Amino acid sequence: MADGRGLVKVAAGSREGPFLDALIEVLREVGSLPDLAAPHAKHPDLQPVPLT
Repeated sequence: MADGRGLVKVAAGSREGPFLDALIEVLREVGSLPDLAAPHAKHPDLQPVPLT
């Protein structure tokens, strides 16, 4: 995290078809964002998810 990089792990099981295509598109969009503030700027209604 010190160098500004992150890792996202997604479990999709054996999904295929439209669900997998949509999931890949979302991951590509997230991966193209310049920083962690960008999702909120693009989608102001997003709410953080507690990780605890």
